[in-house]
Amino acid sequence: MTELKLLQCRLDGRYDVEECLGRGSYAEIYAACDRSAADEQFRKVVIKALNVLLQGYQDPELERTLIQNFQNEAVALDRVRHPNIISRLGHGTAIDLSGTAFHYIVLEYLGGGDLAMLCRRAPLKLDRALQYLQQICAGLAHAHVCGVIH
Repeated sequence: MTELKLLQCRLDGRYDVEECLGRGSYAEIYAACDRSAADEQFRKVVIKALNVLLQGYQDPELERTLIQNFQNEAVALDRVRHPNIISRLGHGTAIDLSGTAFHYIVLEYLGGGDLAMLCRRAPLKLDRALQYLQQICAGLAHAHVCGVIH
């Protein structure tokens, strides 16, 4: 498994990568600080970095497919603007500290962890679970109306 070297990197001259939040099969998720605000009210963002080497092997055809899917994800996020869907703030291509090129998407940061973490802490009360389910369904329904299937 080859991880990107992004900690203490600055992407696009404005996003300072601060910590790794997690890794999936082909992407790494980082918290970063957007330093572009003129009023110095810096905001926390999420960097989703495509890493085609996380599986430990290279496959040029798979790499092309993953890059295309990643770019499609960025476009899809622009089409489905909705309060229950995370917003894309930017995207690009960069080089990490070891010289590895990668694609990334900048997303809004939503604090508080994820739903799985919340459920592990304690069982959700029914009314709260239904509120979360309603929000998830509203976001998915909007995505489907926009032609995006998750």
